[in-house]
Amino acid sequence: LLMIKIQSYLFPVLAAMALIIASSCKTTNITAEAPENGPSTAPNLAPIPSIINVPVSVPAKQLENRINQEFTGVIYSGDNLENGMLNMKVTKTGQITVIADNNMVYFSIPLHIWISGHWQYKACSFCPNLSAEQSGEFDIVVKTQSTIALTNNWQLQTKTTGDYNWGNQKPAINIGPVSIPVSSAIDLALKPQLGKIFARLDQEIQSRIVIKDYALKAWIAAQQPVLVNKDYNTWLIINPTGVSASSLQTKAGQMSMTIGISADISTVSGEMPHPVVNNTLPSLTIQNGADDEFNISLSAEANYGFATQVLQKQVDGQTYTFDNDKYEIKVDSISLSGNKDNVLIRLDLEGKQKKDKKPVKGTIYMQGQPYYDPADYSLKVKNLDYSIKTKNVLLSSANWILKSGLENEVKKHLVFSIKDRLDQAKTMLQNSMNTNNRINENAYYKGTINTIEPQGVYITPSSMKAIVNAKGKITIIVDKL
Repeated sequence: LLMIKIQSYLFPVLAAMALIIASSCKTTNITAEAPENGPSTAPNLAPIPSIINVPVSVPAKQLENRINQEFTGVIYSGDNLENGMLNMKVTKTGQITVIADNNMVYFSIPLHIWISGHWQYKACSFCPNLSAEQSGEFDIVVKTQSTIALTNNWQLQTKTTGDYNWGNQKPAINIGPVSIPVSSAIDLALKPQLGKIFARLDQEIQSRIVIKDYALKAWIAAQQPVLVNKDYNTWLIINPTGVSASSLQTKAGQMSMTIGISADISTVSGEMPHPVVNNTLPSLTIQNGADDEFNISLSAEANYGFATQVLQKQVDGQTYTFDNDKYEIKVDSISLSGNKDNVLIRLDLEGKQKKDKKPVKGTIYMQGQPYYDPADYSLKVKNLDYSIKTKNVLLSSANWILKSGLENEVKKHLVFSIKDRLDQAKTMLQNSMNTNNRINENAYYKGTINTIEPQGVYITPSSMKAIVNAKGKITIIVDKL
């Protein structure tokens, strides 16, 4: 009977103890809801202005050939010099030579002078008339120099000055017993003609060196889309916004300057764009030197599927301990996606504290901001933290996870190299500048890519996308006018 009574009292106690032990070993569910989803905001990245160089070079020989075609024959003819005693005719002889150097244009104009003198003498009223005629020929070279400048309405301004020099022996003709010096007579007739010659030279320079034609051809050519990659149907788009130029220089037989077309440059993929071409060349801004840097935005992305695979290889099944083995967390599965402007990390995990044998298990979420690290050409995540809903769950059931430092361990693995994609984009653009670079029948372009700098990173429904700025130099060559 006593045994029966003891058993009757002992059974509830054992049952209670078993219940306590069972409840202490039961796993705590820490599953949190995912943050509310929403669209991302694409960054409003203002285009970085670029300068497209258009070198203009006109050989002095080209101007020389044209001027020699225009200047031919008689420059001056007169028959009433020195009170009718002298007749003179001045013609161009030989080639006018043109030298472009030291920021000036120099002309040498060879002239041939024919002069005829008439002498008449009567000693008395009943004496016979004595008369004689004599002619002479002389050669001189008129030396000139021209300054050249370009106005903001694309007009070439020139100012030509010059003179000639008889040297130590001035010309004279002997008529009978009289020696008549003719240099002053020639000067009197020829000097006024020099101004007309110089004006014609200015006119020829201005009409033969038409900088505006080069600039307009380049301006229109720049607006033509250029296919830079056939595989991806990628087009280079240039939107010109203004024009500047260096001052006109002359050196080593060339008259040259650099026109700089300010533009926004981008790439698009798809069918060939058809922009409305602006055929009006804007006013020119003259500056000491034209800039020569161009900028173009390139993009590279890491899609979430790829990023998740990278993470899973590194993290899935891994057990992490923290604070001298005080905390232990095993990651069963990890995945990455986008949410609004953040990267969202989902972790299926289980873990426990050393002092508390009761394990936890469930799904939690972390989120952070993506950024591009130019040091290793990779996309990374900063400010990684638990989502608000995850924090609320953990505060009430597993506060120790918040203190464990798990987010720092996860962040170490959030590194996704896009170097190959950037190199591919850079190579594609560089190759297009080296080959198949004719824009139209009037012009072609060439250039180099020097550096790549980050502009921004944003979240898309399927990927993290980095926008980088490729810097370099680009030149449009107008080879047909």
